[in-house]
Amino acid sequence: LSYQWQVNSGSGWSNVPNNGVYSNATTSTLSITAAGPAMSGNQYQCVVTGSINCSVATTSTSAVLIVNPLPTVTFSGLGSQYCLDASLAPLTGVPAGGTFSGPGILGNNFSASTAGVGGPYTILYEYTDGNGCYGSTTNTTTVLALPVVSFSGLSTEYCINDNTPVLLIGVPTGGTFTGPGITGALFTPSSSSLGNVSITYTYTDANGCTGHSIQTIVVHDVPALTISGLSPSYCEDDNTPVNLVGTPSGGTFSGPGVSGKFCRQPWLRRPALGQPPSVVMSKRARRPAMTRTCCPEAGYTPTFW
Repeated sequence: LSYQWQVNSGSGWSNVPNNGVYSNATTSTLSITAAGPAMSGNQYQCVVTGSINCSVATTSTSAVLIVNPLPTVTFSGLGSQYCLDASLAPLTGVPAGGTFSGPGILGNNFSASTAGVGGPYTILYEYTDGNGCYGSTTNTTTVLALPVVSFSGLSTEYCINDNTPVLLIGVPTGGTFTGPGITGALFTPSSSSLGNVSITYTYTDANGCTGHSIQTIVVHDVPALTISGLSPSYCEDDNTPVNLVGTPSGGTFSGPGVSGKFCRQPWLRRPALGQPPSVVMSKRARRPAMTRTCCPEAGYTPTFW
């Protein structure tokens, strides 16, 4: 038997050649490779001729070629660049139901932190329709590093009654300081809070990527001081040393008539008219005063402060 395939594209039947998109045109099975949309609707039939002793030709029933178009595939949601700490970027493929792949892809989302610094990264969206026709598209993106940020000038510990502003220096310059006790680039301990205090320096570069540097310090409260052993009044000729006790221990006494931890009345400096003598105990930065009266002399009125 011999075979000859024929095609009718709208102008009548003609033999199919063995070239171009066609092959096996003289066999029982015609092969068509990469049929284009223009071929959709073509009719095909096969003419079968017998041997020498039976040369009757028979034509098969015709068949119509249907060429389904490839799906038009797109996707949106991918930016041209991201900072490393960017949140997940949701991607939308059209038609829906396809698959995303590439660096940083988590389902239908792009994760800059998963992709890591670098690029351009190629993101692929693939879709196969109900006819088995496949379409795909790609877009690219780049992931940028965050700026390296630091700052100096901050000590590890302060007392809450320290009113001295501390100048902080951020690198790169142009960032912003935040935290308790911060005014511009100055930190004032007395304006902060007790305990652990976190100071943050934030800087945003020309790409819109932001870096942070955080330092944690401790702000201490001042101790509560008391003095005992001192009577409300003494006479000026009393030579008996008075033992003074400070709480907490370890501090220093100072004031008129004070020697070490003893108070001797004869060495009290006579106060000015209307002013009290005083005994002061100091520990760290706090110096509360305890004052007592003098015995009366001409022109003085006993007073307790």
